Amino acid sequence: MDKTGPTGWFTSLAIDKKGTPIIAYWSQLEKNPKFAVATDTGWRISSVDHSRVLGRSASLAISKSGQVAIASSDDTDLGSPMLKYSIQDGELWKTSLVDLNVGGGYQISLAFTTEGMPAISYYDLSKRRLKFAELVQLKRP
Repeated sequence: MDKTGPTGWFTSLAIDKKGTPIIAYWSQLEKNPKFAVATDTGWRISSVDHSRVLGRSASLAISKSGQVAIASSDDTDLGSPMLKYSIQDGELWKTSLVDLNVGGGYQISLAFTTEGMPAISYYDLSKRRLKFAELVQLKRP
């Protein structure tokens, strides 16, 4: 599938509503997360982030509306990785910070709630505990 060199680390698989396999993974050679979608002619591969550190311990999920998202660690500071959430918007990815002080962000698992909001569980290496983050929709009066 991806023949760019050492690649395919920290993989996560999801199947969209049409039955198309989608894979998120980390490229050791390029040091960034990649995203592969099966097509009739092979795989369409693109980069999610070009910071060259985001993407280790990635988890991929697809919302009920079909939006693709990835939760992953940002290892800019290897001693204190941060947890980030990226969502696909057309051909672009929008990335936001979930937890700045995780000291880890490993063993990440992303899912969507029944309301369609992202929920992430992950291991905090510095505090040696499991953490949970959920985006909630504010209800306005």
